[in-house]
Amino acid sequence: MPSSQRSSKHSAPTTEAQSQPHRSSFHKLVSVLKKGTKSVVQNGKEISGPLAVYVKAGRSIPRLVNPWLDLDSIFIRGLVKEKLLSPDLLPDDGIQGLEDDEEADRRAIEIQERNNTQLNAFSNILKLVPSLKKTMRKLCELSEGEDYYESLIHELVLAFGKGVSGARAEDTRKAKDGIIWIMQNSDLFVIRLGAMTLPLPVDKSARGFNNKHTAFLLTP
Repeated sequence: MPSSQRSSKHSAPTTEAQSQPHRSSFHKLVSVLKKGTKSVVQNGKEISGPLAVYVKAGRSIPRLVNPWLDLDSIFIRGLVKEKLLSPDLLPDDGIQGLEDDEEADRRAIEIQERNNTQLNAFSNILKLVPSLKKTMRKLCELSEGEDYYESLIHELVLAFGKGVSGARAEDTRKAKDGIIWIMQNSDLFVIRLGAMTLPLPVDKSARGFNNKHTAFLLTP
C-alpha cells in the first residue's frame, strides 16, 4: 500500500483524538460535580483534578476581587445578566413598599451600587478562569429546570468557595500572628487602651472581638 494512502487512512482518527481531551475534561468536571464538591476534599487535603483550577482561582477572590461579597449572589447576578439563569432568582429590591419618595430614591441608589459591585466582581472572576463562561453555559444547559442550590452550577460555586475559605483562613492566621507580636511588643507603640494583659484567655469566647485589646486592633 502506498505511503500516501496509509497516511490518509490514519488521518481521521488523529483529528478525532485531538478533540477528545476537550470533551473528556468537561465530562470529568461534570462527574466530580455530580458527586458533590464536599466529597472531593478529605482530611484537609488540597483539591486536585478538574476542580483544582476553580479552587485556586477562589483563593484569589478575597485578595483581587472583594473579600466580603457572597459568592452565590455574585454568580446569580452575573448569570442572570448573561441570560443563563432566571431573573426570579434575584432578591426582591423592596422599593415598591416604600411610601417615602426620598427613602425610595436612596434605596434605589444603594441597590444600583450593590448590583454594579456584584457584576464587576463577576467580571473579574471570569478573568481568573478564561474558560469559565463557556463552562458555566454548558453546566446551565445540563441543569436547566433544576433548583439553583441543587444544580451543577452551585457545586462549581462551592469549589470557588473552598478557595475563598482557604485564603481567608490563611490571611486571618497571618493577621493573628501580627496582632500577637504587636501585643507582645506594646511598649513600642502608643496604645490608648493602656497596659495589655498576656497571654490571651484560654477560653475562645473571650478572644477576637470579645477581647478589648484585640477588638481595638481589628477595628479601624
